[in-house]
Amino acid sequence: MIHIDCGGDWPVTRWFFDHLNDHHVDYDIIGQSYYPYWHGTLDNVRENLRETANHFQKDIVIVETAYPWANAARWSTRKNMAWPISPSGNSSF
Repeated sequence: MIHIDCGGDWPVTRWFFDHLNDHHVDYDIIGQSYYPYWHGTLDNVRENLRETANHFQKDIVIVETAYPWANAARWSTRKNMAWPISPSGNSSF
């Protein structure tokens, strides 16, 4: 598995894996991180996963993810926080 930390960013994902393929790096699975605050919305990650699957024909795994469950005053003002900052919001995510 090769892991990249931009689950919601298709252009960066494509650039990275195109370069690996250009250099004949052997891998079976693409691993992605997805944290809403840093990597975009669920629509962004859906698009990236769809495009990645179509372009590279590899299995893909979200290998890292998290959503805050505490410190709502801090996290709720940040972008892409679609669920409440709470244990139930974390669970819904």
